[in-house]
Amino acid sequence: MQMTASRTTASPLPGALLQRLMVSALAVVCWAGAPPVELSAQSLQFDGFVEPLEDIHVAALEMGNLKEVRVRIGDRVEAGDVIAVLDDSLQAAAVEVARLQMEMRGPLEAAAAERELHAARLERLQSLRLEGLARPDELKRAEADLKIAEARLLTVEEERQLRAAELKRCELQLSRRLIRAPITGTVAHVFRKTGEFVSPSDPAVVHLIATDQLVAVVSIPAEYAAGVRQGTFVRVRLSTVPSELTAHVQTIAPAIEGESGTVQIRILLPNPEGRLKAGDRCTVTFPNGSGQTSNLRASR
Repeated sequence: MQMTASRTTASPLPGALLQRLMVSALAVVCWAGAPPVELSAQSLQFDGFVEPLEDIHVAALEMGNLKEVRVRIGDRVEAGDVIAVLDDSLQAAAVEVARLQMEMRGPLEAAAAERELHAARLERLQSLRLEGLARPDELKRAEADLKIAEARLLTVEEERQLRAAELKRCELQLSRRLIRAPITGTVAHVFRKTGEFVSPSDPAVVHLIATDQLVAVVSIPAEYAAGVRQGTFVRVRLSTVPSELTAHVQTIAPAIEGESGTVQIRILLPNPEGRLKAGDRCTVTFPNGSGQTSNLRASR
């Protein structure tokens, strides 16, 4: 009897599975330190997010009860605007006392009149001395009295300068009871209400963010970050904005993140109309050296 040997033919792998295996193998080679390889537009995807360019917790310079909070969440403020006021009754009273002391002119006018009196007496004695009608000791006494009067006048003028400095100090202390916005931006959160006590251990009153400029933050492998420069123009697409934006790289981290082997890149996003929102997801397209592009998808 003749035996017929059967042979099993392996079926080819599906195209999608084969493509995923090739991409995985290529990623392993890249991470192992192999020379750079041109990747397809779908092969590089990284997590990232959009954040404000400036994010500040505005704190009180001194402790005390909040007399007034002038802003609410979502309010737009300009740099220098007063956003809250601490109780300032004691400081206002000190300013008033210092101002009254500064405006006191009695001691100054009295010292000036005394100086004029002694100057006139000395001048008269000097005239009499030329005629031989004044004794030398009288002339010396008049000269000494004039010097004493001038010293008293100088003392009063110096005290007036000290009062002026004291008034400025009191006014500065009063101004420190005003909590001002350090930047132009939008109120993101209000931590304190009117009447609450602000302590040195927890002085934050308002959370303020600058929304006219945002930053897209992405982390990419170090080998690809080497080709990115400050000022490099990229294309950014946010998940909540239908149109694509053109922006430029603002900063590149000087060090590689040890655990992930990535470099953080921050991309400046102008936002004068306020259409973009901090915390949004985005897709960033970087140009590569060959003239092609690689899509870096960023999601929060």
